[in-house]
Amino acid sequence: KLYDNLVISWLNTRLTMRTMLPWPHRALCPVSGKCVSALHPLRAMRLLLSENTTPRELALAGALGVFLGTLPLIGIHTFVILVAAGFLRLNRIAAITASQLTIPPFVPAFAIEVGHFMRFGKFLTEFSLKTIGSEGLDRLWEWFLGSLLIGPVLGVTTGLITYVTAYLLQ
Repeated sequence: KLYDNLVISWLNTRLTMRTMLPWPHRALCPVSGKCVSALHPLRAMRLLLSENTTPRELALAGALGVFLGTLPLIGIHTFVILVAAGFLRLNRIAAITASQLTIPPFVPAFAIEVGHFMRFGKFLTEFSLKTIGSEGLDRLWEWFLGSLLIGPVLGVTTGLITYVTAYLLQ
């Protein structure tokens, strides 16, 4: 047990340092040696299409990833997306990759603004320790409300763009 704890601690330390210090490292790739990368989306889409995935399935996975990425599932986005994509038999890699389009602060801030407008009929214009800290539960509720409106819109948009691109690449 001590050895296992040491190995896990060393792995965690290496991975944490790798994210903090940009030194060269070996990429995590499938056995084929080809990697899915956000830096090369067309190459990634071709690779995913070559693995028995249709443009429709990629589009649905992308839409699911973006929709779930907009929800305030703090700390469990990846888990929820993996479970939902697995349940719906969609490409998990495509769903998780698409969810990265909803990275903070842009989409959550937009969802909070939309949610605040839905609640009060005006936009949130003050950003202070009070509005973010002591009114945090209100912002979380507004994030949820706003994500229910913008999540499907962003998901459908992502799905359509993914479908058209994948169809043209196929």
